[in-house]
Amino acid sequence: MGAFFINYVTEHWAQMSSQQAAYLLSVAMLSFMFGRFFSTWLMGRVNAQRLLLIYALINVALCAVVVLGFEGVSVVALVATFFFMSIMFPTLFAMGVKNLGPHTKRGSSFMIMAIVGGALLPYVMGLVADHSSTAVAYLLPMGCFVIVAAYARAALKKSDCCTPQKQ
Repeated sequence: MGAFFINYVTEHWAQMSSQQAAYLLSVAMLSFMFGRFFSTWLMGRVNAQRLLLIYALINVALCAVVVLGFEGVSVVALVATFFFMSIMFPTLFAMGVKNLGPHTKRGSSFMIMAIVGGALLPYVMGLVADHSSTAVAYLLPMGCFVIVAAYARAALKKSDCCTPQKQ
């Protein structure tokens, strides 16, 4: 997402220079940091699967705004995605290795290796951006957020069905 940030900002905010867009990227990264701290605090009060689902759905909506390419507004939506993306990897990792028992080391190894997707996605986004536009390339992270939402929803359903009901 960050690899195309400066290109996107200069294309969708009139009179925005690359230098100003780089400053805005640092604001987005600060948003990521604040999101991590705030959301970690929030997880003490909200179920992690539920929070992950909510954040993923919010990012799907924000990416839709980014793809639509509204002047200025889409840039703000792109900055906001960083806040809501902040808890995704640690939460997915914790959910993925939970209850693996003796397979925890192997499972965590596979999850760490899956990070290579973060190295491949910018290449594919670049191909899409070259053949259409930077805005359209953000359909790829949007699809990833849909997958995260589906995983969180499935995990939430599983935990709800297996949790004893209070009387």
